[in-house]
Amino acid sequence: MGAYQKRTKLFFDRDSLKFLWSYARAYRINLILAFITSLILAAMGGVLAWMLNKLVKDLSISMTLETVLFWAFIALLLMLIKGILTVVNRYIMTRIHISIAHDMRVNLFEKVIQSPISFHNASKTGHLSNSLLNDVKFASAGVIELFLALWQIPATLLFLTVTMFYFNPLIASTVCILFPFLSIFVSRISRLSRKAEFHYMESQARLQGFIVEALINIRQIKYLTMLRNQVNELNKKGKSMIDARMRATLLNAIAAPISDLLSTTSICVMVILAYNQLQNGSTTPEDIAGCLAAGVGLMKPLKSMSNSMIMMQQSFAAIKRILRLHSFCIDVNKNPVELPEKIETIKFEGVNFTFDGRHNIFKDLNIAFKTGEIVGIAGKSGSGKTTLLNLLTGFYPCSAGKILIQGIDLNELNMEEWFSKIGIVSQDAQLFDDTILNNILHGNANATPEEIEHAIRCSGCEEMIKRFPSGNQTVVGESGCFLSGGEKKRVAIARALIRPLAVLILDEATSELDMKTERAILSDILKMKNNLIVIIISHRPEIFQYCHHVLIFENGNVNLMSPENAQVLVKAKN
Repeated sequence: MGAYQKRTKLFFDRDSLKFLWSYARAYRINLILAFITSLILAAMGGVLAWMLNKLVKDLSISMTLETVLFWAFIALLLMLIKGILTVVNRYIMTRIHISIAHDMRVNLFEKVIQSPISFHNASKTGHLSNSLLNDVKFASAGVIELFLALWQIPATLLFLTVTMFYFNPLIASTVCILFPFLSIFVSRISRLSRKAEFHYMESQARLQGFIVEALINIRQIKYLTMLRNQVNELNKKGKSMIDARMRATLLNAIAAPISDLLSTTSICVMVILAYNQLQNGSTTPEDIAGCLAAGVGLMKPLKSMSNSMIMMQQSFAAIKRILRLHSFCIDVNKNPVELPEKIETIKFEGVNFTFDGRHNIFKDLNIAFKTGEIVGIAGKSGSGKTTLLNLLTGFYPCSAGKILIQGIDLNELNMEEWFSKIGIVSQDAQLFDDTILNNILHGNANATPEEIEHAIRCSGCEEMIKRFPSGNQTVVGESGCFLSGGEKKRVAIARALIRPLAVLILDEATSELDMKTERAILSDILKMKNNLIVIIISHRPEIFQYCHHVLIFENGNVNLMSPENAQVLVKAKN
């Protein structure tokens, strides 16, 4: 049994408590205010029992209208104060809860998006979104449950128990004997509940992951006539989630009737003891009234305590999933080397890369790229062309060897600075559900009007934008679904060209454009090449006439060729 499993035998999990406190400590002042209001609310339980004691005593001595009105006024005043404090306490705790949920979500989101592409390739989008939404919601709720279980409810129980002992120690002692039985029961249910909640959250993540994947691939599902299979699979996963939810719900529901049974037993014992003591004359009616009022007042916090303990297990289960995700995320370099202002060379020195640890895509790769050069890349599908670019951009880490940017190891650089110097237009140009202009500005939000105009002209977007009634304010739809493939490519090229580039990567970027537009774009790129390292991946030999030399990828090897020889080779293989 591991360390975590041993700790789950307790009510509280140490790692979960540390995790929650790491976020809650930023709101210490709010927590102190909540402590103060909850302390006053807890004390009011004892005050109400004391007030009932005095009321019974006064009524037994002199039952006058003034006495009744006096105590009625006191009761109303106390209820008003209690109501105001309850609202204040709930407002403060809700504020803490949603603030912690926000901080938790932002922190987790930052870790996820900063992780390399290899992490995202190994993770399911649905699982990640489920953690960012549902797991964070359940985890942050643990702050409220902890506050109730560790402070507010114990304080209420303490005040009421002290009040009971003050009025009648015998009855109070008898009731306190039942506390350990409730504690043992809740402890057992808590362990089972935490495990059940964790399984439910896992099944929920699988279901959400399936739905996200289906929606992303809706075209393929329709084309491959997979609709019925997808519905059946959703039904299967949904039933699995229902089973997990019902098991967790059953365990959570058991706590309430058992708590009620123990509470009712306590009240019955108190009434019997009170009757005997009154018959023996060992106590007074007013003391019995005060003791019984405090005893009955114990029932609600006892039930709330068991409920909080059970709900806390849901929070701990969610935290376990978040901590597991944290452990998978890769921390960014805390002390990166500053990127040189001018980048003239990129070198691969002895680079190896493998996906599975056994089969090398590259082995001892040594190549260089220089400013002013346009380098073509060709090869069969799966030969490693796109993998090379993923290594160069830092999306994938090298299995061995290193990539030097102006003599500096890529792993030591600030990746955000490095990304800002790269323009990438991939085969599948992804756009955001925004206007054409804003999609272009995603490349450089601080671009000047002249830079925007230049990027639009060089990418061939000018003619396209004129055709739309809304011009560059035309919304492109999710992933650019309102545009054709060629139109999406033009916007993606403009987005790349507007950046303060050192490296421009075109991965089949002009394959969907007409020949005239393609030549115009490549001619404009030729004019900018003196300040850039340009890399063009293509299966079409005619593209290589624009290149200085071409890298041919074959069987894990990379051969350098002249554009003319590369064109002949690619034509022969096509």
